Amino acid sequence: MLQALRNGTKSNLMRAFLLVLVVGFGMWGIGDIFRSSPNDQNAITVDQITVSANEVAITFDQARRFYYPDLNNNEAVAIGLMDQIMAELIERSLFEAEAARLGLTVTRDMAKQSLISNPLFQDATGKFNPLLMRDILARRGISEDQLIADIGYAERRNQVIAAIASGAEYSPVLADSMAKWLAQQRQVHFAAIAISPDQVADPGEGVLADWYKDNQDMFDAPTMRSVTAVVLSPDHYLQNVVVTQAELENTFAERKQSFSVPERRDFLQMVLPDMATAEAARQRLIAGEDFAAVAAEVSGDTLEDITFAGITQEDLPDDLAATIFAGAEGDITAPSQTPFGVYIFEITAIQAEEIPSFEDVRVRLEEELKIEMAINQVYDSITIFEEAQDSGATLEEAAKAAKAQLINIEGMNQNGLDENNNLANDIATSTGFRSAVWQQEIGIEGMLIADEDNTYFALRVDRETDARSRDLDEVRGDAISAWKLETAIARAKSQAEEIIAADDFEAAVKSAGASLQQSSPFLQSGIGLDHEESSLIASASFSIEVGDKTLVETGGDSIIVVKLNDIIAGDDDTIALRKDQLLADFKDHLVADTEDGIAKGLTTLHAVEANPNAVVRLLIGSIN
Repeated sequence: MLQALRNGTKSNLMRAFLLVLVVGFGMWGIGDIFRSSPNDQNAITVDQITVSANEVAITFDQARRFYYPDLNNNEAVAIGLMDQIMAELIERSLFEAEAARLGLTVTRDMAKQSLISNPLFQDATGKFNPLLMRDILARRGISEDQLIADIGYAERRNQVIAAIASGAEYSPVLADSMAKWLAQQRQVHFAAIAISPDQVADPGEGVLADWYKDNQDMFDAPTMRSVTAVVLSPDHYLQNVVVTQAELENTFAERKQSFSVPERRDFLQMVLPDMATAEAARQRLIAGEDFAAVAAEVSGDTLEDITFAGITQEDLPDDLAATIFAGAEGDITAPSQTPFGVYIFEITAIQAEEIPSFEDVRVRLEEELKIEMAINQVYDSITIFEEAQDSGATLEEAAKAAKAQLINIEGMNQNGLDENNNLANDIATSTGFRSAVWQQEIGIEGMLIADEDNTYFALRVDRETDARSRDLDEVRGDAISAWKLETAIARAKSQAEEIIAADDFEAAVKSAGASLQQSSPFLQSGIGLDHEESSLIASASFSIEVGDKTLVETGGDSIIVVKLNDIIAGDDDTIALRKDQLLADFKDHLVADTEDGIAKGLTTLHAVEANPNAVVRLLIGSIN
């Protein structure tokens, strides 16, 4: 099934289906948060085709949770996930708009035929299985009508691109030229000019004041909200959970098997084509011949091919497990007939089942039970909290009744930070919490909202403080640090420019107190260059001629000066391999590349409006 899914993503039909799955996930998760907040802004408009900010936010958040589970929404936006999601949905809207302009249609029967041929919904025999399809859709919260409609889009898209893609060809001459370029290597001398703000003296009061006047908006205090929040989390209740000895002993008895390590066996394996060959091989083994030698002779297998270690019964098919685990150490098993051949095994070692004592697992078991009991207390407390709210209790009163955590945040911005750019509270790391704070009306006591890790929260926004400019004295330390960093960067860049302008590159580097290094030959990708900024250095090196010099701003703690010493042509074998790869890659991605080209061309026919900030406001409450 997984392989069918991987293979299927190469087609428009499967790409469309997967997009439906992402949106379907949203129906069960973050979508509830977005739908609860009215928003009349469209994130994408292409002619009459619109995609709301809610739709994009749902797609973005589910993609983040699937592909980047360790990143919050703010971090995912920073690495470009929002740009990718917006680009994909704009492209889809362009094709929809063009299909509408051309009057293209896809009948329901055509869509159903595409559905039937989808490998994701086929059983082991390759036949369409409607029960399998309905099970997958039901688990994703997607209706058959939704899927049919989305497949219709994929078919309309195919109609738009079919004529162009079917006649496209790739020039072997161009492939040869590109292969020669990609096979080229560069060899350079380079040096790092350190950016050292700690070596910059503090500015005078007049200098700092003038600089701050020009850069004051960098230090503005953002709009802040003061919040009262109630948090029901396992971590909060965990501190008061006590597990009795009786509970530990009873749970150990119930879960004893889960703590055990099952019996494991090491063995050698030989697979033979028929029973007669297998029986002959077994007799040789019983007579004392070496198992590996016989396997090499009769089946061509190496010792590595036939050696298995630490195998449990669950790791094996039932019939082979019965054979292997019935034997004693040193046994040569009788031949076992299977659909894949006849198996013979030699049992080389047996590791007995390990059953720990109560004391062996006591600490681990107590930790597990405490967490489970804390989670149970969360859900018991939810009932108490909601009943209290229903009776008219304030957040503070309901929190006391449910023994929940009551938090007062004096001020937090849309990113969950206080005025000093410190985290306002641990709960502010939650995307859901930050979104709720900036969507909720001031003074309104909210209901419980589900967050991650069995955590729930309710909140009240007590007041909002407008954004304001800050006096220098409020941020003097930060302003001095920023000025020193800016000055250090300018000095390092000036040094780098002086080195580049010098006639004697090596002497100029030495005069600057830097260390000159010579690289090994490297490719345009940076492969072959042993440096943490290899890709940046390689990119700069491939844009200059032999003898030229350039600088590379890394965004880190140094600026790198580079002098190109040599351009090394690729050898014939490497060029030929690169050319073959280019031709093969083009064949595989021709349709996708054509789609991209068409999509770019469609922007000249259809008006495109994009408003990613509307989505960002929903996700993280900030457009900065």
